[in-house]
Amino acid sequence: MPGKTEAYLSEVCEHIKSKTVHEAIKSELKCHIEELIEGYRDSGYSPSAAEDKALAAMGSAEEIGQRLGRQHRPKMEWSLIVLTAALAILGLIINRSMLPMPRIIMVAGFGTLAMIGTAFFDYMKLKKWSLPLFAALFVCLLVLTVLAPRMHGSHSFIRVPTIGSIMALLFTQLFFPLFAGASQRLRTNGGVKDALKVTGLTAAVMAVSMLLGRMNYYLVYMITFAIILASMTMEGYFAKKRLVLIPTGGLMLISALSFFSNSYYYSERFRAFISAGSNDPLGSGWLVSHLVNTLKTTPLLGSSGSDSLYALSAIDEYAFARLVGKYGWLAGIAIIIVVAALLVRLFLTSAKIKGDFGRQLSLCCCALLLGKFAVNILMNFNLLPVMGVTLPLLGHGGTDYVMTMLLIGLVLSVYRRNDLFAESKINLENN
Repeated sequence: MPGKTEAYLSEVCEHIKSKTVHEAIKSELKCHIEELIEGYRDSGYSPSAAEDKALAAMGSAEEIGQRLGRQHRPKMEWSLIVLTAALAILGLIINRSMLPMPRIIMVAGFGTLAMIGTAFFDYMKLKKWSLPLFAALFVCLLVLTVLAPRMHGSHSFIRVPTIGSIMALLFTQLFFPLFAGASQRLRTNGGVKDALKVTGLTAAVMAVSMLLGRMNYYLVYMITFAIILASMTMEGYFAKKRLVLIPTGGLMLISALSFFSNSYYYSERFRAFISAGSNDPLGSGWLVSHLVNTLKTTPLLGSSGSDSLYALSAIDEYAFARLVGKYGWLAGIAIIIVVAALLVRLFLTSAKIKGDFGRQLSLCCCALLLGKFAVNILMNFNLLPVMGVTLPLLGHGGTDYVMTMLLIGLVLSVYRRNDLFAESKINLENN
């Protein structure tokens, strides 16, 4: 038969639905009980009497179990879900004229399943497998890139460029949640070797992105890594803060190499951006000239009335400009406010995470989403050259829609389990 203390702990855990925290709670409660027993024994009580006194001093097992059950239970960040749903539904409504209804239903279904599935996924399992998954993803993309035929100067997985582009977009973004676990698993003392390991992980993502021909997402990934490296520095990942210069230097070096290796690609788009499309209105500047014309002719309320709006209608990257041109600047401002609220809510949720891995994982997802939103909206205001970056949730790109929902689902998964692990302090006081 179990002893009195073990029976008491088992009774406490009977009232805690989340079995994930049972062992941590038992361990901490047992420490409290043993301290009390030692104190009573020092006062002259026998071992059995000391244990009885200690358990009596702890209080009712049922009451403690119920209190801890309320404290340690899964929870959802409903404001984040509401903001995500608002943008997601708005995006599907807006794109109803751009896509057939069966496709809209399919995209919405897959996106919802992706968010729900990851929200209820135990993200801690990702920590154990993140490094081998990161390596496997890198090797697979590298091999497929080398073996794939070239299409319009870029590698494609198969002979349908659209599907090849979709796969590249999907799989390269998966590097970022895996980066969180891989960097945590590789860390030893935060010294130079750890800084070099982070540099290697960063370089791997950027190099594969370059080889896949996804140059349009390069700036997004640079912004994402800049936020991640800044966070790692502030949270003490590196033993000395100046060691962050090693991965930062590596990031800048590989970015410079990509720029020079694709100088024609960049120069054409940069000239169109600087001249607002006037340098080549029938060529590389065609889209930019229509974008600028749409923004100039759009009133606060109502449609632009410009032929340029029709020219932008089929361009997924200009979904925001199309919305502004069709519904007016007030609609555009309202969308920016909702997007800003979503991003702020994401980062605030990430800041509440107690465990190092969970916080790093959610931050990687938040940083990637911020990079995608920022680059696309700045591009739509002609503050950045055309880069082909889809507006998350509001563009009609189905794969990016699903990926965005998956990333938000991971943040929800971390927050949902914020009080279900040993990192969470067990509070024995009355709430």
